[in-house]
Amino acid sequence: MEGSSLQKDIRNEMKDGNMIHEFSPMGNRGGADYMTFMTGAGNSCVGIRRYGPSQGEGYRWILYGVRCDPRGRPITDAQIDGFISGASYRSS
Repeated sequence: MEGSSLQKDIRNEMKDGNMIHEFSPMGNRGGADYMTFMTGAGNSCVGIRRYGPSQGEGYRWILYGVRCDPRGRPITDAQIDGFISGASYRSS
C-alpha cells in the first residue's frame, strides 16, 4: 500500500505523470522512502518521501522530492543517498 501511494504521489506531481514507467519497488534509505523510475522522455529519476515528527494522528510535515538525470544517465546509489541526505524541511 505504501509503495503504491508514493508512486501515485509521484505521478500526480510530475507534468508527464501518465508517461512515467519502470517504477522500482519502494525502498528506504537514510530515513526516507524512495522509488526510481523513468520519465516518458527517458530521464532516470528518483522520488522520495520523508515523514516529519508525529503529531496527533499524523505528522507535522511530509517532504516529497524528485530528482532526474538526463536521458542515458542512470541514477547511482551514491546520488540517491546524496539527494536523500540533502533533502530537508525548512520552516519559515
